[in-house]
Amino acid sequence: MRVIAAAEKNFFAAHHTYSAAIDDLNLGGVFQCSDVSNCAHRQNNGYFFEIVVSAAGGVWSATGTPAVVGKTGSTRVVTDSTGGIFEAPLPEAESVHQQMFDHINAAVVQTLLRLILQRPQDFPEITRGLESQRTTERAFNQLDVNGDGRVSFTDLNNYSGVGADVINPFIAIIDQEMQLGAGGEDVGALPGVTLEMLEVNPGPINAQVSGLSQFINPGPNQDPASNPGPQQVPAVQLAGFADGSVRTVQGNDQENSRGNNTWTGGTFFSNLSPPDAATNNAWGGTLTLTDQAGNSLNGILIGLLQPSVTNAQRSFLAIIIVAHSVGDWNGISGNGDATINWADQTFNGPFSAKLRITPPVQRKE
Repeated sequence: MRVIAAAEKNFFAAHHTYSAAIDDLNLGGVFQCSDVSNCAHRQNNGYFFEIVVSAAGGVWSATGTPAVVGKTGSTRVVTDSTGGIFEAPLPEAESVHQQMFDHINAAVVQTLLRLILQRPQDFPEITRGLESQRTTERAFNQLDVNGDGRVSFTDLNNYSGVGADVINPFIAIIDQEMQLGAGGEDVGALPGVTLEMLEVNPGPINAQVSGLSQFINPGPNQDPASNPGPQQVPAVQLAGFADGSVRTVQGNDQENSRGNNTWTGGTFFSNLSPPDAATNNAWGGTLTLTDQAGNSLNGILIGLLQPSVTNAQRSFLAIIIVAHSVGDWNGISGNGDATINWADQTFNGPFSAKLRITPPVQRKE
């Protein structure tokens, strides 16, 4: 916007009027046509731009709107003859943003379930490996393709190392969901993530949950000939109260650590389903954990249903991947494990669960 304002000022000094034409302002190289056939919009860094000039040519304004609201941007930006730059949020951006990450999380669940089902006997080892802080560092170094200490979208799209056959299709899904490059977005200029950014102050989160489970049957087997849509799969909905603890720190102030913060009466919700109708031993889905003060995290729960030891009880061993956290838990990320026990093999009625989440990189004190 500052570039446009400066160009309008220079144009007015030379011609005593303003212009709505980007090319008149010598900005064609900065704001390129979004559609070469008619050039109705000019684009730059994920935004479409439009300039309007009054009939007399003495007043102008420029507006920038995201090429894809909620993905390439979430605000509307305006500048005008006064030289000020004004910005406002777009109300629809948050829902689009949430839907985008819901789709990405669903792809994560499907990808990991396929991997787990390839070697279910290795699941305990996989769980321990994900909780190891050295695993995060090793994975980071492998994904940092150009070795600059940052993992960027460019690194991810150029990855050809271990597991590329699984990682690359998943990265393609992320690229598509985020619509990277739309509106002239320079993907190569997007900031990367450093290992230090993954360092968090809070220690492990531990929670014990008790509540009720409901098994949702999809109904009769779907006939692909008459109903060619996605196969319906069963689901297990979990809702419970949680008691737990987490060590929290105010910023980087280790001396004023609040120590081991315990809570009671929190809530836990999860919705689990298998990857397809033919699979009955692997489930995955989302989870939300909230304490009584409203601090919360949400993420992914993926695991294997264990063989029944008795005719009554069933157990589910799972991996937890935290995707987002708010409140005093803001910034908490990491992996963990969960054990869910049902008293009834129908997965209806009471259940109990234990959850543990560890930071990916624990800050050294």
